[in-house]
Amino acid sequence: MEISKMLDTWSEPSELFEAVKRDCKDMSIVKAVNGAKMKEWRECWMAANFGMGYEDNVGLCKVLVLSSTDFPDFRISIENGAEQDCESVMIMEPGRKLNDEYKNIEKILNEKGECSKTVTREEMLENG
Repeated sequence: MEISKMLDTWSEPSELFEAVKRDCKDMSIVKAVNGAKMKEWRECWMAANFGMGYEDNVGLCKVLVLSSTDFPDFRISIENGAEQDCESVMIMEPGRKLNDEYKNIEKILNEKGECSKTVTREEMLENG
């Protein structure tokens, strides 16, 4: 995986996001979200999106995804040199079955012949 070369190295969020997109090009959404071996991929995706959101709203930053720790998932460094540990956590409504939602998305993409389609950042923002 291309992102493995970017672990433990400070990166611009957009560069990390492009590496994540290249790595998931032929991956199903169910595997990407639920795959046991996909922890580093998910953390890179989260760090890249967090960093790009920070840059869109505040200022320039760099992100660092750590490969050999449980905490933090990633670090962010801002222009003034300050660094912050970041941990990605998902809080879900009781009874929500996220895996079923992703399987449904995958089924729809399969029916359209777009199973390996990479969803762009704009599409994610547009579709919530």
